[in-house]
Amino acid sequence: MATVVRSSPVRAFLVANTFIGAMEEVAIDRVVMHGRAIRYAKGERLFQRDDPGDALHVVISGTVKVHNTTGEGREVVLNFLRGGDLVGEIAVLDGGPRTASASMIEAGEIFRIDRRDLMPALRESPDALVEVVGILCEKLRATSDIVETNMRKLDARFAGGLLRLCQAYGRRTANGVVIDLAANQTDLGAYLGLSRENASRQIAKLSRSGILRAEGATLVVIDEPAVARLADE
Repeated sequence: MATVVRSSPVRAFLVANTFIGAMEEVAIDRVVMHGRAIRYAKGERLFQRDDPGDALHVVISGTVKVHNTTGEGREVVLNFLRGGDLVGEIAVLDGGPRTASASMIEAGEIFRIDRRDLMPALRESPDALVEVVGILCEKLRATSDIVETNMRKLDARFAGGLLRLCQAYGRRTANGVVIDLAANQTDLGAYLGLSRENASRQIAKLSRSGILRAEGATLVVIDEPAVARLADE
């Protein structure tokens, strides 16, 4: 069950890691005062597609999966979101219904601010509004890339998705790019446009080639240029 958490570290996090830091102090105080931090368990849902777009969610900790279900009942993962990322900004900006569902794949804390309290603060803070619009544009570009990549052959599709994961979530180390999303192979496959079985086969195939290493739920891309070449095939 989600429980409400109120603490000053939440304000410090929002100022340091989100568009809220671009607001004037008075606006920041108002947004933080009206919002609330909520702790969610793994598997809990923040909202469902077609729900009212009545609040913006900001990830403080944990990992959120943004997803939809096709007419055939297949889940499609659109995004994985982590600390500092926004969840549900489209519906909040235009006041329409949610365009996708959002669920926790890793337990964490989410800051929720109602639309009625957020929009006045954004209107008074053009720099913060521009930052939110920039985040939205970045996500739209990523969505276009997903659509283009998913039209390719299976090997290239997996490699292209792996590159996206490297760029968005990878941590570069001396031993390769570490992708630690707490996502299982079903979620990973749904993000890459593959079944769990095909995702597993691709991971095994690249592992045998020395391009990739799987360490539980963590993937380590050892040879990023090789992945880029596969994505272009």
